[in-house]
Amino acid sequence: MKNLRKVPPSVTGISVFLLLIFILLLSLSSAHGATDLTVTVEGVEGDIRNNVLAYLSIEKQKAHEDLTPAIAQILHRKAPEEIRTALQPYGYYNPVINDKLIRENSALHAIYTISVGAPVIIDTIDIAVSGEGAVNTVFASLEEALPVKKGDVLNHQYFEDSKRTLHNRAARAGYLKAEMISARVNVYPEKNRAEIVLHFKTGPRYYFGTVSFVQDSFNADFLSRFVRFSAGDIYSTSA
Repeated sequence: MKNLRKVPPSVTGISVFLLLIFILLLSLSSAHGATDLTVTVEGVEGDIRNNVLAYLSIEKQKAHEDLTPAIAQILHRKAPEEIRTALQPYGYYNPVINDKLIRENSALHAIYTISVGAPVIIDTIDIAVSGEGAVNTVFASLEEALPVKKGDVLNHQYFEDSKRTLHNRAARAGYLKAEMISARVNVYPEKNRAEIVLHFKTGPRYYFGTVSFVQDSFNADFLSRFVRFSAGDIYSTSA
């Protein structure tokens, strides 16, 4: 049987002490070694600029305590594609982006100069309503009522608003099971044009039934005075 050599307590204590010193030095190095980085976005303003900054990883990580020049360089290389993605909801699919990462003494300065280019224009809107409510006047003249307009610059938020408008109109008119059959934006960046497709199915119309009160505090005749509709009336969210 081999003899086991016991490590003297003093040696163990010194090793632990040195390890603690190493960890402390490493933490201090991380705390004081963070790269000083500023980010500048030029060429866009307002909501578009705010959206670009929200997409930029280098903007979100610029104050991180572990940021190094190497990491900043990686984030900088990602920036052009992130900027392109951030511009698309506003209809700009062909931007020109000039990006620079400049070292200024011990600091870094990332500069992104953006020329948004020609916007994508909506040249076709395909709206179709099917189901029981297809002939209801509440769905008449939808192209005038919806936020998306033929000839306008493509704005994806207006497209989402248009879908909500259709659902809200259906609910107010009693079509509680209405659904979007097809909702898409076909973008052709090389031609700066887009097609909007909104196909909507109303489903059956709902009507009010008998109203009953489940409570013990008030007289039913008293409560019925507050009901502004009758059994058989078309259901509406406002009523």
